[in-house]
Amino acid sequence: MEVDHDDELTPECLEKIVKAFQQNPECGFVYGDCAEVYVGSNNAHWYGWDCGFGYSVFYRVWLHEMNRWQNAQKHTTINGKTIRHLVGLPNHPRAWTRDCYHLIGGHRDELLVADDYDMLVRTFLCTKFAYVPDLLYIQYRNANGDNTTFLRNKQIQVLVRELNRGYFQRISMRLKELGLPEQLPYNRIWETPANDPARKSANVIQEDTSRSSILFPISYSCPEKENTQLLLTLQKGVENNYRDIEIVVVGRVPQEVETYASKAPMGAIRWWPMQRDDSLETCIQYAKFIASCKEKVVVLP
Repeated sequence: MEVDHDDELTPECLEKIVKAFQQNPECGFVYGDCAEVYVGSNNAHWYGWDCGFGYSVFYRVWLHEMNRWQNAQKHTTINGKTIRHLVGLPNHPRAWTRDCYHLIGGHRDELLVADDYDMLVRTFLCTKFAYVPDLLYIQYRNANGDNTTFLRNKQIQVLVRELNRGYFQRISMRLKELGLPEQLPYNRIWETPANDPARKSANVIQEDTSRSSILFPISYSCPEKENTQLLLTLQKGVENNYRDIEIVVVGRVPQEVETYASKAPMGAIRWWPMQRDDSLETCIQYAKFIASCKEKVVVLP
């Protein structure tokens, strides 16, 4: 498993990764969600709506040790668009089985930058990806931008393009083998129809089958009123410590959500504020993407 020396794993990270390997023996690689946090201030970083060619989504969870929320980034899709550049592929945590690691040849020491992109492409060519839809990793950013990755960004961009050129034919063959389209128009994934080819992915999602995700989409076009059902569900979660539910709120997020999240187990409540002109359907689709449970129940406003 890749770990940077100054970053942190969340308490359940290793357990969830091992479980994903055990339940998906055909997958030689597992990844999860990551939050990028500024050193010192603990301020949250966000890459914007078009991160990962529009295939990345973000959600907020409360981190008790920081006494605040953080933005968790989810790489939703492995396809012909995202495999062509590092920004479309999973950040930490990234884990391989021993057999898969040796099969792909491990890390290439001669690559001083972009070695992670090279290794992810070789992994894609050899095995399936399993994905754990939970925040598993905290990556720290220096406030003045002097992380090694950012200092070497120009070198990384050049080498990623060259590596993609070198692997181009093999990637095309693998996409064809997996039945994935190679050419895709730009779209934000949550704005695409459910049957859109952009949603076809090479990853297996390790969704939680022991709980249900209760989704509360609240677009800005909805009348402002008391969110009675949301508050009742939040209180139900308090009473059983969110043992059988996860609460997801997307759109115009009521202030009470943060208050409840600050007292709930990490990740039991996740939320994300949408843009003012986003429709109710857009909020529903976004909520489905950031939920972690297989069963998703939509509660309309």
